[in-house]
Amino acid sequence: MLREDHRQARRLGEVILRCQAGIKEGMEIPIADLEKIARIIEDFLDSIHYSREEDSYFPCVATYGSLKEEMRVLLIEHEFSRNIAAKIKKHVARLKAGEDAREPVARYLNTYSTYLWDHMRKEDEFFDRAEAAVLSKEEESDMYEQFRSVIAVSRKLDDMVKEIDSLESTPWFAALQNSLLERPGFKPMKPFVLWMTGLPCSGKTSLVKDLQRDIPNLAMLDGDELREWFSPKDFTKAGRDEHNKRVAHLAKLLLKHGVPSAVSLVSPYLENRESARSIVDAGGQFAECYVKCSLAKCEERDVKGMYAKARKGEIKGFTGIDDPYEAPEKADLVVDTENEPLSASAAKVREFLKGRGLI
Repeated sequence: MLREDHRQARRLGEVILRCQAGIKEGMEIPIADLEKIARIIEDFLDSIHYSREEDSYFPCVATYGSLKEEMRVLLIEHEFSRNIAAKIKKHVARLKAGEDAREPVARYLNTYSTYLWDHMRKEDEFFDRAEAAVLSKEEESDMYEQFRSVIAVSRKLDDMVKEIDSLESTPWFAALQNSLLERPGFKPMKPFVLWMTGLPCSGKTSLVKDLQRDIPNLAMLDGDELREWFSPKDFTKAGRDEHNKRVAHLAKLLLKHGVPSAVSLVSPYLENRESARSIVDAGGQFAECYVKCSLAKCEERDVKGMYAKARKGEIKGFTGIDDPYEAPEKADLVVDTENEPLSASAAKVREFLKGRGLI
């Protein structure tokens, strides 16, 4: 039953992949179809597939005391999926309300598609191990019957499959049957991870936004945004270390699926950046970029007043005030955003990436 879920999820993954490609190319994807995709993600993957695993399969496997670490990882990824799905639903609602939300809809659909393929691969490997070493045939049969006995869920699944059928019959799905790599004039790129470190307000995010103008499919992994739905709001050293590791694993996942990413993250400690390089493990496709700017200049740029609050003691553990920033000594690239305009810093990054054959 779970294997059959995966067959349907792969169909959904292809729908999502083509949909986000169409949005990026300027194609008018009906809002009703975008709402349908968001509904299928929530009803099929969350309400049906994940519940089968979390309520039945995982507890049964866990009674044997093995594969617990693998289950922990899969459960964390389920939460990641739910957070991304919520973002898709939110931005589709903005689009329906008349706002220009095409870019975030396409970006989160792309992230979800990337996640889905990798997560299903991990689950298939987990099922293989569980079935070979833990679960007996009788237990598998019992779970299968339990799944089938929930008539309401079965009907809901049938409805979701019909909705996937309807999406696969749309004109835009058929028009996007060729991948971007097969299209005339598309220049293949090597995926990369550009890890941008620097004090808060040094210009990291502004640089990434400038780069996104002419680097196709460049994903921005913004540290502040990711904290909202990906990591606990824990600014202790242990919390910062965990946040950095999670972002590094996400960047590695995107890299694996051919998506270039620029990480906009303070990552204040030397060990944070060394850990990120080790986790991503991509050789010349990983680069640490130090966005250099003095503390005084960063404070001057701080329109949110975070530095002022930190100096008054209203914010604890703020980098540069009561928590250290260990400036890189051997960064792959240094841009001086204090003494040169943003366009000059962005040009240096582009030339660096060209020099490595990444763009």
